[in-house]
Amino acid sequence: MFCACCGSADEEGTFAEVDAHSSMGTLQESPGKSTVPAEVKEVKEVKEVKEVKVVKDPPKVPTPITEGEFEVEIVPSAIQPGRTDGSLGLDYDFIDSKGLTITKISDGLVKEYNVKFPERALQPFDRISSVNGETGSLDDLSDLLLKAKDSLKLKLTRPKERSVNIPKKSDPLGAQMDFKDSSAGLVLTKLMDGGLLSRWNAEHPEDSVLPGDRVVKVNGEPLLGLPMVEKIKKVCF
Repeated sequence: MFCACCGSADEEGTFAEVDAHSSMGTLQESPGKSTVPAEVKEVKEVKEVKEVKVVKDPPKVPTPITEGEFEVEIVPSAIQPGRTDGSLGLDYDFIDSKGLTITKISDGLVKEYNVKFPERALQPFDRISSVNGETGSLDDLSDLLLKAKDSLKLKLTRPKERSVNIPKKSDPLGAQMDFKDSSAGLVLTKLMDGGLLSRWNAEHPEDSVLPGDRVVKVNGEPLLGLPMVEKIKKVCF
């Protein structure tokens, strides 16, 4: 480091030179003359540079829906830019009082939505309980689906599928069921004591069959309402 104290240009001054390499410094007086340091060294400031690593969290992968309640929002323009409406391509039945049960997905907005957002895809037997925040009777929900244009926000429930093995006996099944000829399976509305289903429930409480459950297959075969009733009569009794 080099330091100097200076007077005016007209007066004689006394200058001091400080050797930066000496801890005590040697002072040399040179009256009337400017003293130039014998050696000036450039001092550079060196900062320590540390390597910085940035760790980013991996992208979140949406978890596929397996069961329970969930919501989806189907916006035509998000599926195809500039698109404003289109057919949903949904078939559903009216035999479950808790909501419209999807029975088939054909060409339309829902099928295109499923391709674009597979982790939120709708599927048969999902039950629709709310449309754009509104609820009501099954007919009300159906009307809301038909009237929706710019976007469609649905609240649904995906049931848990399980198997029930009923022995072939002469005992009654002990159940009342609701169905239509073209409905997707049967909906249990009541269980009677002493029947095969009540006996199953007593032996398998973790897999109990309850009113509101839907029978969708018999011996691995999916059937519509009336054909399923005939199949159950044939294989169980």
